[in-house]
Amino acid sequence: MSWNLSSHFHQHQSVQRLDELIAGKSITDLEALSPGALKEIIKVAQLANIIIPVEYGGQGKNLIEALDILQYVAKRSPSLGIILCMHYHVVATIVAVPQYFAFSDTLLRDVATHNKLLASAFAEGTPNLDIFTSSVKVTALGNGKLSISGFKKPCTMAGIADYYAVSVVGDDDLKGVAVIDGRLPGISQKPFWPSPLLKAADSNQVLFDRVEIPETWALLADEASMTGVLSIGLAMFNLMINVAYTGVSAALTEKLPVEIASQKHLYIDIYGKLLQSYYSAVGLALRLDDIEQLENTLNQILVLRYQNQMTLKNLVGLISEHVGSYVYLSDPEFALLASISNLISFHPLNRKTYENS
Repeated sequence: MSWNLSSHFHQHQSVQRLDELIAGKSITDLEALSPGALKEIIKVAQLANIIIPVEYGGQGKNLIEALDILQYVAKRSPSLGIILCMHYHVVATIVAVPQYFAFSDTLLRDVATHNKLLASAFAEGTPNLDIFTSSVKVTALGNGKLSISGFKKPCTMAGIADYYAVSVVGDDDLKGVAVIDGRLPGISQKPFWPSPLLKAADSNQVLFDRVEIPETWALLADEASMTGVLSIGLAMFNLMINVAYTGVSAALTEKLPVEIASQKHLYIDIYGKLLQSYYSAVGLALRLDDIEQLENTLNQILVLRYQNQMTLKNLVGLISEHVGSYVYLSDPEFALLASISNLISFHPLNRKTYENS
């Protein structure tokens, strides 16, 4: 019986390259790799440019295809999946509304040509703080440059990103997003991530100390003007973490003994939950083309994510119950995947923040 969430991902050349690169490696092996090693896998497999349009040098895959690839990658390596979640949602947002970003052409061509990675630097490690409320300050220098100072944590790809997309606040409390070249002076990192879970995703602290960027590489506007751009980004992000963690949970099905997995009532219950979690996200992704309904679609995506969090939690419990005590206690990979599956609850916007908004 099949447990696949899609039958299309194997058709993608980048997935075929990935399979060749990681052949013979277990999930535990891949999670033990360094962030730099995972970055090299992404580069060689050409996974970074799949969602960039062909006219910029990318592969031109659409959002549904990107979600398809993402769930498969996360099933093979959760850390690799999380890295691509952060990268894809920034790229997908810029691709969706390039007219807002004066640097979009240059950035997309560079990422597409060299398979570079963009980090999503929005969180600041403050409980219940709106991720769009930033303490990173942008100051105009008057020479066509901006100076950026502050920190973000946790920031996935803190030490390996080629670019950082950073939420910032400017003069007169204008909010915005700046994209910072990771090679610029004034950027440093500090340890932050407290757990061995997803350690390879390099979710540490990144600091910006008077980093100078061209003023054209920042988008600053009043809150009302920024709403659409930020909503698209948040929608993309929540769709992607939904399918990534569904992929992680799907990896647990491979731990079920054959005699258990072949029982039709369990197959329907377990596989049904996986299909529900994945294809409900795919269905709402199709609605993002309707910009006039963006805020309504974002709300639906967030509510769906919170519902799917509970679905995946119940799914992990169900698989744990039937996998058998010996596997549960003796297989470190099972405990690793089960623990990682629960981390979906902590990504922004978490449910408590939504409920209090």
